[in-house]
Amino acid sequence: MIYPPNFEEIIGFDSLRRELGNLCRLDSSAHIAAEFNMHSSMDSVQVDLNDLDECKRINELFPSLFHWVQVTDIEPWLKYVDVEGYFLSEDEFSGILEVLHLYAKFSNTLKNRAEEFPLFFKRFSANDAVLPTINLIESVVDREGKLRTNASVAYQKLTQEIARLDREARIQTHSIFKAWKAQGYVADTDVTVREERLVIPILAEFKRKVQGFVKDVSATGKVLFVEPAAILEINNRLKELFSERKRERERILKQLTAQLSPKTHQLLHLMDSVTQADFVYAKWLLCDRYRAERPRISSKSKLSLKKAFHPVLHRELSAQNKQVVPLQIEMDEKRVVVVSGPNAGGKSVVLKTTLLLQYWLQCGFYISASPDSEMGFFSNLAIDSGDGQSLESGLSTFSAHLKNLKAILEMADDTTLVGLDELGTGTDPRYGAPIAQAVLEELLNKSSFVIATTHFSQIREWGRGIPNVVQASMQYDALHLKPLYTFVMGKPGSSFALELMRKTGFDGIVTG
Repeated sequence: MIYPPNFEEIIGFDSLRRELGNLCRLDSSAHIAAEFNMHSSMDSVQVDLNDLDECKRINELFPSLFHWVQVTDIEPWLKYVDVEGYFLSEDEFSGILEVLHLYAKFSNTLKNRAEEFPLFFKRFSANDAVLPTINLIESVVDREGKLRTNASVAYQKLTQEIARLDREARIQTHSIFKAWKAQGYVADTDVTVREERLVIPILAEFKRKVQGFVKDVSATGKVLFVEPAAILEINNRLKELFSERKRERERILKQLTAQLSPKTHQLLHLMDSVTQADFVYAKWLLCDRYRAERPRISSKSKLSLKKAFHPVLHRELSAQNKQVVPLQIEMDEKRVVVVSGPNAGGKSVVLKTTLLLQYWLQCGFYISASPDSEMGFFSNLAIDSGDGQSLESGLSTFSAHLKNLKAILEMADDTTLVGLDELGTGTDPRYGAPIAQAVLEELLNKSSFVIATTHFSQIREWGRGIPNVVQASMQYDALHLKPLYTFVMGKPGSSFALELMRKTGFDGIVTG
């Protein structure tokens, strides 16, 4: 489990989750991106990492498989196919066709590659319903979402009769147009359509000179759109034919919808496979964006990060043309790492980077670190960071920290990774430091893995001679009072408080 509830926000993972959702092309895969949780076992993590491996390799060998243009979610359209009188539209049938063709494309590409791509092969295994369903729909609707002229004998006859009468109406209308134009009655435009009827634009002052029916008037009132009386019967017949064809269209689509209804479950299964593929591809794109790699996996709780960096920090610094300093940290026999050093030196970044990468891995992603890194599995991930004040519950900063520490101690065990930022702050240092030490000792007794940042000299000294505790610091240029952001294991750091006061202009006050 993770603690507190806003764990993702504290470590910066919420930003990555939003990025992932934006990389998903389907609403259904974006929903997965918004809802997934940390895995409960390393076996599940391994499956997800294998999935990413396959996705990466498939994209290298067959990049067109993931280059989708018109694929969309079909699940909402299939909800009502059993409702009396309900029918799918041509565009919706076209969307179903796109999913079927995509599934068939994956299936055909991977059919002889079960050993190379077992997860994707299983996801897109041969399905006997795909080709018959494609043929069924395409006998009525094409992939552009148009009802075929030969969808039924009646529909074909109606379409042909409409085309014949439409040609006849156009010929007669253009003939009348030329005659009226020669007499100066016509405005400076061509034959157009109003209310599905061919009309001629006539100057308003000549409306009594022509025989016809006004169907529309221009905004200025100077032009009337007149249907010539000579083609009234043809247009009336066309209107009847259009109505008949519309009824025939609905009958055809209702029949096709009814034929598709028994296949709903299979179609939803196919859609789910496409959704999962889109989600895995979005995961891979996100990993590739941050040059994330698959680390080595350990069977026990431990971590060894090499050349690691916080992806969100990397993104922000890159926008400023700055580079992030990579992190190297190992926690195995060393269970408690105490990080000291000046403010803004990078202590919190170490803590949050470590927790984020562990969480990212256990959600089934590569991590932004060297593939030489080695990661184990932690049942619990927890952090206490920030001032934690709550207006609603009336908690002070220190009370909020105590509440968090109590919850963390209750959940802690030997498969727990904890980050404690500025442990013991928010109260009198005479009491804050002993409290911090007591918390660390209790976590050490539980064999938990802990990264704690501190300014307390007592905590910087604590742990000497304890083999499971290591002091660490952030490198600092003491001459120029500039942070170097490099993490150093085995050496405590100084807060450089007095030196920083002098640099800030407190020379007259600082006497030490």
